[in-house]
Amino acid sequence: MIILQVTQAATAKEPITVNTDTVLEPDGERLASASWLGDSGITLGTGAYGPAISPDLRKSTFWVVGGTPGQHLVTGTLTTDHVPPRIHTFEILVTLV
Repeated sequence: MIILQVTQAATAKEPITVNTDTVLEPDGERLASASWLGDSGITLGTGAYGPAISPDLRKSTFWVVGGTPGQHLVTGTLTTDHVPPRIHTFEILVTLV
């Protein structure tokens, strides 16, 4: 399921942040891990530009650092600290121009 659509320049290094308040339980559930995987036409950042979870553990950020102009899917897998852990998988449509 696509939850967000973003357009950016193919040559720009830009972060994309996903607020997970709509999928986390309001009783204090937080993100335990987040991973992002782009299709073959988009390059996601690593190292200093790698995926991150916000200090409040409610948002996840990944960086798009390049790719081929056009539409690309980035799949996010978020795991919560719930017992047992809950895993949410979704897609973001990134259009590089």
